[in-house]
Amino acid sequence: MSGNIGDMSIEEIRKLPKNILRITSKMSNGSAGLLISSHALASIRGPTAQLVDPLNPESTISNRPIYISNEHLQTMSTEFRSMRRNHELCDVVLNINNREVFAHRIILSACSPYFRAMFQGKHGEPKKKKVVFFGLNEIGIAIQLLIEYCYSSGIRIEESNVQNLLSAACLLQMNEIKQLCCKFLKSQLNSSTCLGIKAFAEKHYCFQLSNEANKYALKNFQEVVESKEFLLLPISELIDFISSDELIVKTEEQVFSATMSWVKYKPERRQSLSKVLQHVRLPLINPKFLIRTVASDRLIRSDEECKSLIDEAKDYLLLPEERSLIQGPRTRHRIPTRKGELLFVAGGLTVFSTLDSCGLYDIVTKDWKEIAPMFKENRSLKVAVLNDSIYIIGKNDDQLNDSSIERFNPQTNRWFKDVPPLITNRVFMGVAVLDGYLYIVGGLLNKKPINNVERYDPKENKWSIVAPMTTARCSVGAVALGDYLYAIGGLENVSTLASVERYDPRMNKWTVIAPMSERRRHLGCAAYNNMIYAVGGHSENPSSIAKVLKSVERYNPLTNSWSPIAPISTRRAFLNLAVVNGKLYAVGGRNTRVSTNIIEEYDEIQNQWRLCGTLNGRFEMGIGVIRSP
Repeated sequence: MSGNIGDMSIEEIRKLPKNILRITSKMSNGSAGLLISSHALASIRGPTAQLVDPLNPESTISNRPIYISNEHLQTMSTEFRSMRRNHELCDVVLNINNREVFAHRIILSACSPYFRAMFQGKHGEPKKKKVVFFGLNEIGIAIQLLIEYCYSSGIRIEESNVQNLLSAACLLQMNEIKQLCCKFLKSQLNSSTCLGIKAFAEKHYCFQLSNEANKYALKNFQEVVESKEFLLLPISELIDFISSDELIVKTEEQVFSATMSWVKYKPERRQSLSKVLQHVRLPLINPKFLIRTVASDRLIRSDEECKSLIDEAKDYLLLPEERSLIQGPRTRHRIPTRKGELLFVAGGLTVFSTLDSCGLYDIVTKDWKEIAPMFKENRSLKVAVLNDSIYIIGKNDDQLNDSSIERFNPQTNRWFKDVPPLITNRVFMGVAVLDGYLYIVGGLLNKKPINNVERYDPKENKWSIVAPMTTARCSVGAVALGDYLYAIGGLENVSTLASVERYDPRMNKWTVIAPMSERRRHLGCAAYNNMIYAVGGHSENPSSIAKVLKSVERYNPLTNSWSPIAPISTRRAFLNLAVVNGKLYAVGGRNTRVSTNIIEEYDEIQNQWRLCGTLNGRFEMGIGVIRSP
């Protein structure tokens, strides 16, 4: 029960604690008044009753529900707008760009901390009937829209007014409108607008919007640099952009080309060439591009500081043993090329069976994720990654007559049999991807090595024969570097090879180049930092464990020479090399007696290999590298 306070005597009311009274918006019978709950009345008589603060909206004095009007605020808004329109009780006139805007101080103060401070300030505005704004220019109309919003709670944000509205909202400290404008601008991000939105957001301290625009620009570099906004960047913003470790580019050549476009856009920028070029990572550029394009540029040749940058890049590329002395921002790989890549692991053996299972392995976190299995079990297979698809090539000896290929889509986690079979059945071939084509090099056919080479065009979904190698090879390593395809070592009849040859697709021709220092077949090979690495393998008699190698050598295409580097920890053939997140790894393999699933990482600066993990109990698996789906 609730008692009406009007039925109590003055003395009884005086005895009540002050914090138990509450004003209700409406009684159940429609009348308004003060109510005191039965619990409050009980507090007069007993110390155990709980007192309730009447000003606390969470408190409950009466057991009866409080009436909340759904129309009250709308009615108030309508009446306030009518009073403003008719200049009723208006106590301030704002002069905005020579236009008089009538308003009520209390309404403006409730909606804008800026107006509240103005009308409570010590500079005369509290007493002034008229307040004049100076220097508003374009945002004057936006301020009038915001004043209307204070009365109506409604505003239209569109491309034509969003920037002025955001500027005005920042001035009037109307944070809700500021956030709505930022949300709208975020929806407008594209390759033509992101740099301008970033600069605008920074000017108005909209840091979240600025970060989003910056992320968009870094992620879509190639499209952004083709916009007019890029060419109009101030030099400080250009340097911030191209020097970012977060920049996502396929090659550093893209950064160089964009920088030169910016420099050549205005003649006066040419004096700043060396200042901006020092933020391009020239030591990581393809050597041929460095010589033919960068070093031959007329502006660069005429600038001594730029020539020094070219010399530094040449030293880095030509003298790998000196790289520890040339470390710095220009030799550091950008983060997107170092993160987000996973090992794709397919098939292989356990101690019990051949596997069809596949998975993704994170070398850093050691996480393993099982994915869809292949159509059939397989081991000693080759993996190639082309246009975001994964191709499985290579069969067991007992599957010699099966030249089919499986293709995996990481985005859908599905396997397909939509690639035509090889023209020539083979096993123990080399596999590599060059310029958007998949190459199959050599192999074993009818127990004899072959020099046959096939090329797959994914656009035509068709295989074709290209020029044969000069030497028949099986168990051969195949690597793409720059504009060439390399065939490394292998087996010819009964002889293990140290010879190496290089294929030029423009000439459709193979050329013999410098041989390795050791004979190798079933080796691991990969291109890393503009060098080719040859690791392990068999040298001669495969029945002798002493002929399973742990030595490593690398090829420098600029000097056409091989040089030895630190060996891996154990003798291994049939191993895989993979470049993951900017680092080189040797994975799995076997000697004549034991298979292994260990993973070793190469430290180029220290010239040493270190154990960094193991795969999950499988051997002779196929390995590829993909971006995290």
